[in-house]
Amino acid sequence: MTLFLRSTERAETCAPLTRAALHAIVKDVFAGAASRLRERDDAQNARADLLEKASAHWLRHSAGSHMADQKIDLRMVRDNLGHASLATTSIYYRP
Repeated sequence: MTLFLRSTERAETCAPLTRAALHAIVKDVFAGAASRLRERDDAQNARADLLEKASAHWLRHSAGSHMADQKIDLRMVRDNLGHASLATTSIYYRP
């Protein structure tokens, strides 16, 4: 699947969203959430620090773990994560 991002200068054209661009967007979202958490409550600094460390990879891994926790069929999780092998996906299923 290719994600597209609309250009703000030319709304009629779309450019593919690169992995680096997606990573930067996700990091910015988590950084903003961490900043707002700190503004709201100084006691939440440890949680805010964790948010700042979060990444697109962490988000993807969390989604896989949550699907596994909900007993979603392993093949569906594999397909959602884009894995070629069930062996790769099976790391999300803990005893």
